Order: sequence, then C-alpha cells, then structure tokens
Amino acid sequence: MSGRLMIVESIATNRIALRSALEAAHYTVFCCSSVAEARGQMAAFAPDAILLDIGTTAAAALGFCSEVTGTCGPAAGRRNAPSWDCASKSDIKTLKPRGAAIYAPVPVIAMVEPGRNAARLAALRAGATDVFEKPTNRPVLLARLRSLLRLRDAAAELRPRAEMQMALGFAEEGTEFGHSRRIVVLTRRPKALGPALNEVAEGKDFTIDLQPPSADFPDIDAGQDPDLFIIDSVAGGLGPGDLFRLLADLRSRSPLRHAAQLVILPEDAPDLAAMSLDLGANDLVTDQVSSAELAHRIEALLKHKIAFDQLRASVKSGLEAAITDPLTGLYNRRYALSQLSRMAADVSRTGRSFAAMVIDIDHFKLINDRHGHIVGDRVLINVAQRLRETLRSGDFVARIGGEEFLVAMGNTTQEDARHLAEKLRRAISDTSFDVTSLESTTNKLSKINVPVTISVGVAMGSEDCQSEAGISELYARADAALYAAKTAGRNMVTLSSTAA
Repeated sequence: MSGRLMIVESIATNRIALRSALEAAHYTVFCCSSVAEARGQMAAFAPDAILLDIGTTAAAALGFCSEVTGTCGPAAGRRNAPSWDCASKSDIKTLKPRGAAIYAPVPVIAMVEPGRNAARLAALRAGATDVFEKPTNRPVLLARLRSLLRLRDAAAELRPRAEMQMALGFAEEGTEFGHSRRIVVLTRRPKALGPALNEVAEGKDFTIDLQPPSADFPDIDAGQDPDLFIIDSVAGGLGPGDLFRLLADLRSRSPLRHAAQLVILPEDAPDLAAMSLDLGANDLVTDQVSSAELAHRIEALLKHKIAFDQLRASVKSGLEAAITDPLTGLYNRRYALSQLSRMAADVSRTGRSFAAMVIDIDHFKLINDRHGHIVGDRVLINVAQRLRETLRSGDFVARIGGEEFLVAMGNTTQEDARHLAEKLRRAISDTSFDVTSLESTTNKLSKINVPVTISVGVAMGSEDCQSEAGISELYARADAALYAAKTAGRNMVTLSSTAA
C-alpha cells in the first residue's frame, strides 16, 4: 500500500533505520530532525501519516501533534475550520488547509521511551492515533500504517460524495447522533475486566455489555447495534485462531461490520498484533493498559465511528435525495426510467411482461388558477400518497413532471395492468381531497373540497426495452395512450394499441 510518510526524529541513526524499513515497504519517506523542520515541509510534502518522536522536546512535539490533528485551539471542534489554523505560537501560515476537520486530517503515530505512561497519554490526548514504545516493532508498525491508510482511503472515497451532495443541497451536514453508544465486550473473563471497564464507563454516555463469545462467533444479544467491540484475547480469553476468525466474522456481518474493534492482547505478542490489525481491528491495547489510556482510546474510537457514520449517512441521504422528488417524496424521473430498464431485464428470467403507466391529473392548471399553487401542491402530495397506497407490493410510482406520474408493474399481464389502472383511477376520482387553503379576502385558513380525476395511458413492456431506446419507445407508447385518454374525455384508462 503506497503512502507518503514523514518521520520527525532528532537522532540520526533512528531516522535512518526507520526510513530504511519504511522504504523497503514501498513508502515514500521524508525525514525531519526537528519539529520546526517538519512544520516547514508540511505543505510541500503533504504526508499521509507522521511518525513523531516525543523525546527531549516533548512540549514542541505535542504542540505539533495537536496542530496537525486539529485537536487544539480555535480549530478544534469546528467542522469547517482548516486543519492548521489552531497554531498560535508557531508560524505555519504556509501550510495548506485540508478542509473540514470531521476527523484527523493527518494521523500521527507517536514514539516514546519504554515505561513513560504519562508521555503515552499526553500524546494520545494531543491527537496521536497510536503510541509505540522505542524501539518500534517493525511488523506491528507496518500493520498499523496499513490500517491507517485503509482508513484514509475509506474516508477519501466517502468525503467527496458527501461534500458534493451537501454543496448541491442533497444532504445536510451531520451532527453527533444523540443516542448513547453501545460497547460489547467479548470475553471469557468478565470478573477480571468488568471493574476496569465500569470505571471507564462511569459518567460517560455509553453502556458496556460483557458477553462470552460463542463457539459459532458471536451471538450478539438483541438490541441496539454495537458501536464498539472490545475483544479479549488474553490468557483465559480467546486463542489466536479464535481471535482471527472472530475479527473476520464481525467484519463480514452487515449490521456489525462498521462497528469499531479494540483488541486486548497479552504483552509481547507482535504476531497477534500485526495480524489483528490486518484483519480489521481498529486499535490494540495490552492487559497492562491504564484505565485513563483505555478510556481515551475508547472515546477516540467512538468519535471516529460517529464521524464515519455521519459520512455514510450523508452519502445515503444524498443518494436518496438525488432519486427522490422533494415535494411528493416519490421517486423521480431518472430513477423511474432506470427501474423500467431493470424490469425489462427481469423478463428474460421470468418470461412475464411488465407494464408502464403514464398518469396525468386532469385540468390541473385550473386547480392552480382557481385555488393557488399552494393548494395545487397539496393536491399533488395527496394524489401521490393515494397512488402509492393503492399499488401492489413490488410496484412503484414516480413523479416525472409537473402533474405527471409514472407507475411500473413488474411480472404482470395486460389485463392485470388494465385492472390496476382502473383501480388507481377510481382511487383518485371516487373521493375528493380536503385541502387547507388561505382565503385571500379574510386571510384565514379554511378547508376546501377539491375533486380530482386522472387519465391513464398503459403500455406493455418486454425484454426488448432494456436499452435507452427501448425505454424511450415504451414511454412514448404509454404517453400516446394517455393522450388518447385525454382526447376521449379524460378520467379514463387507455391501453396502447401497439404490441410490446
């Protein structure tokens, strides 16, 4: 996996050794001997990740870590603030902003001397994604970098879609979801882990459920989908084979695959650590982790989970908006025509035809002229709702123009289509619509009764309609049948005389 890595390390031999290992793994590496040099090269090099020594110049290193991860100053927590504008004492005006700080724009892996727990926690609180003790274990470090760059690629895929859809008004910026977060701990030693985890959860907006992993991996209790799995593989917990199968199984299950994963490992288990990261674990700790560090890592994982949930929700809502008519909530013309093509493709499998109906509200202009466009909009909404309620399961209705709708019926005959068209026509004409109107003379709201009728043109489709030309020809036949119904007096159904 390619990537651009910056090493910030004051000791030359350490820089050279680390650079050699990373270049052997096909990374592009830039080395800096000081934080000041790193600041000066950020814009030009634009790293995907930074390996930062928290050594003798700890204060400067932690400040730099906060700057590049957006965790300090006025930029922290501001969705649209450039990532670099939290610098105060240091001049980093030449740095290139990286856009909305919905998650850390440049992940940092901090490197500390062994046993410096306070330095570990300080680095994490300054925004570091992970902390490695020196000398770093190279296989685990490379696995961690692969994990970080996978996260980068996932975000890079989602973010442009979300930003474009928000710019076009198809989706709204997400906010943190209000419900409490659920953490599921899969362990066979609940007595050992329970007290520490309860201490971590105290005063926090999340719940912790301790559950034993089953032999079939795992049978999660019903309820809210978990936001985080904590998977215990320490002595008395899961063995290596069980752990690897569990990690893969959780990522393969649709409701669970977006949940974060934190694995508890025994000390000195680099092979387990590297494989766990490569199988999708988001973070690792040992059973010697302090409660403060564990709490921070849990909160960081939940924060990132929320951020990605928001990105996915934004993309989803944007896609829905792109295929939905905003007034009626029905599908729009673009989606409707694509569905007709899909139904045509199904004909070769089922051997049964499908039908397309073009529906037009009769004398809709008179409704607008007589009662105003607000009443006209309410009529459109009510007609759409009544059409949707009358359709069979599996059929769909779309608004394809001002007062024009398209209904598609899969797996049907001409007689069934004619019968449904008549049913739709009667559903509209047999009961008029009660609509709220604003009286122009009194400026008061009142209920008015608006009778509405529709005309329907029906055409049968076949597998020949899969192409754009085929769909256009099918639509033209249904539209011609609609014109015939209008010409014959309206409030009626007409079938296309041309065979599919």
